[in-house]
Amino acid sequence: MNRFKSKKGFTLAELLIVVAIIAVLVAIAVPLFVSGLQKAQEARDNANIHAVKSAATVLILNTDTDPVTGSTPNVDIYKEATGTTPKTLYKFFTIIATINANGDIAFTSIKGVDADPRSDTVKDKAEATDDGWKITAYLSSLDLTITPPSP
Repeated sequence: MNRFKSKKGFTLAELLIVVAIIAVLVAIAVPLFVSGLQKAQEARDNANIHAVKSAATVLILNTDTDPVTGSTPNVDIYKEATGTTPKTLYKFFTIIATINANGDIAFTSIKGVDADPRSDTVKDKAEATDDGWKITAYLSSLDLTITPPSP
């Protein structure tokens, strides 16, 4: 009979309290984790957009060749592609590119336009694909100016 009285262990009430505490901790942790995950995805998308804009800027300023077709001169970037007039850039550019999981950028198109394509509904965006991300970005010719560092 003594062995029944000396049983040690947790009561049902104690176990329920522990489970309730764990449930409260999970209820607090899950929204924080989801919020952190969303912020990380937004940061990744912004970094991808910035990388595409930087690569497009280098192409626009340093080459006459269309990055998609390889044709020269690139009539989508320059207003005057032939003739004696100097080539001038469009005021705005629409860029469509893909970035794979390794971070390699492949341009689908870089097209110059005179009117600003950006609006309240049209913004830079990054869309996930099976292979990586599709980036649609917009540049202004002001984005292409190089400002020397201040002394």
